[in-house]
Amino acid sequence: MTGIKDEDAFHLAAAIEGITGYFITVDDLILAKADTIERYGIKVRNPVDLKE
Repeated sequence: MTGIKDEDAFHLAAAIEGITGYFITVDDLILAKADTIERYGIKVRNPVDLKE
């Protein structure tokens, strides 16, 4: 059990399978697990941290 809600897990899976570069979220739990999630080839970021 990861502690991530089913709805959030679905969005993460869709982003990974859709071969997106980033998963943008303000969810503290997902951001805390970013290192683990990034092993699947997607970067997890808070929108505040994104800069052009």
